[in-house]
Amino acid sequence: MNFKQLADRYSTPLYVYDFDYMKQEYQKLKEAFSGRKSIIAYAVKSNSNLSVIKHLGDQGAGADCVSIGEVRRALLAGIPPYKIIFSGVGKTDDEIKNAVKELLDEIVIVDSCSIDNTVEICKKYTDKVFVTDWPGFGPQKNRALAHATCDWVLSIDADECVTPELKEEIQRVVSDNNFEI
Repeated sequence: MNFKQLADRYSTPLYVYDFDYMKQEYQKLKEAFSGRKSIIAYAVKSNSNLSVIKHLGDQGAGADCVSIGEVRRALLAGIPPYKIIFSGVGKTDDEIKNAVKELLDEIVIVDSCSIDNTVEICKKYTDKVFVTDWPGFGPQKNRALAHATCDWVLSIDADECVTPELKEEIQRVVSDNNFEI
């Protein structure tokens, strides 16, 4: 591939993606985790190009999103809502309460080093509250996924919240795709 010719033809900056290579690498990951309860979720923050998100979604990938904008891009690219992991980091008590009581069928809390009332609030709504050390973002999410029994996972870290608008959007998307909440 002659990148100089491409740059001359399309101008710069120019982003060129090798979808065959992406598919090949995704398949390697998928095979490595076959037989285990897992989801390979593309970190939308790394590159929010809709074509890239859609291509990986077409292979079966989910989307790891840290903002509502990233969630919207993942949905727009065709990622099923149940394959979107929504996470982030410092919730207020009200944000925690609203997320816990208004949206979820199953609640799994994996908490490390909180200095707010997360654990106490969540114990009012679920017995699946696990206080652990902090192994890092990926291992922490995997700990929570290991305890989840539902098909959908909404991962909320301390700085994310489920606003009334997000709740309505999730319910609309679920309804439009004939999913049940």
